[in-house]
Amino acid sequence: METTPSAQAREFAAMLPPQPLSAMESLAIPSRYENGQAVYRCNDPVEYWYRIVAGAARMSALTADGSRHIVDFMLPGDLFGFGAQGTRVFCVEAIVPATLIVRYPRRGAEQLADFDPQIARGIREAAFDSIARLQRRMIILARTSALERVSAFLLEMADRCREGSPHTVFLPMSRYDIADYLGMAVETVSRALTELRHRRAIALRGVRRVQICDRSALEDLADRLAETGALPLREARWNGAPRARSSN
Repeated sequence: METTPSAQAREFAAMLPPQPLSAMESLAIPSRYENGQAVYRCNDPVEYWYRIVAGAARMSALTADGSRHIVDFMLPGDLFGFGAQGTRVFCVEAIVPATLIVRYPRRGAEQLADFDPQIARGIREAAFDSIARLQRRMIILARTSALERVSAFLLEMADRCREGSPHTVFLPMSRYDIADYLGMAVETVSRALTELRHRRAIALRGVRRVQICDRSALEDLADRLAETGALPLREARWNGAPRARSSN
């Protein structure tokens, strides 16, 4: 249902400007989702595409043993919900109270894209951004230590969502969400954050706000995997797809 965002949702709305898909707004159906409420579930039909207006959401899957794996976080401006198959492979849930999401009927959006090059380009870029995030997550998960993974995650979020200062980062997700995204225990995430604080690489300004005090230190930690031939994080910026690294 249509609603007014909470103060927390408005705060996260400042992270990123909406994508320029104004011609699609004639199809938009706005809805409000509370923390933990499903936007769609695994095996639901692919009938809509979605865009975060305010708040945030997580995309996840459950394994046969009941373990949860978060594969992506969606932030304001992100367009998501594409699917080549007829049913959903992942589920998406809101992680901020009063998260505002608009949905677009898939068939209507596809028809608009067929006749509007700007819409087609915007959808294509959104899909490429999603693929690039998944590729970068593979790089993060390849890191061997918790400190490397958490450092890489903070750099990822610093490049995706920040407030007025380029050094202050909002984390709309919980520590448990971060743990399931990084494939580690929540206690390990907390210990890594504490260690980074002791090293004065970061400062914790509340449960969901982190100040980057020494970005170079985070990059050095996250880049340690480069010695094994993986792509250094500082080459994998959020303004394009990762560049291939020579094996020489």
